[in-house]
Amino acid sequence: MQTTTTTRTAPLFSLGQTVATPAALDLLKSTGGGLPELARHHRGDWGDTGRDADPGEMSDWELNDFALLDGSRIFSVYQLGEEKIWIITDAADEDGRRASTCIMMPEDY
Repeated sequence: MQTTTTTRTAPLFSLGQTVATPAALDLLKSTGGGLPELARHHRGDWGDTGRDADPGEMSDWELNDFALLDGSRIFSVYQLGEEKIWIITDAADEDGRRASTCIMMPEDY
């Protein structure tokens, strides 16, 4: 699958309830981040999510694009200063609804 970079401006999926871990909240407060990254995630800009994959495999970026079609979980990575945050939206249920999105530090996983 070929990944193309496009500017997406409209939300592509439901975030469900949005939550954050205490460590992520501390980082967001100290850097002023959070809402811009969440908006990017919501629009399909997966940030620093990997675009490389082994032959025959899909990259994490491509898996996210595919998740828009099949309802699987969506995972984005963003750099905030010296730290990274992850934003993970859970897989859709049988009715196509995504219940939640979590903003976290990698060590919170």
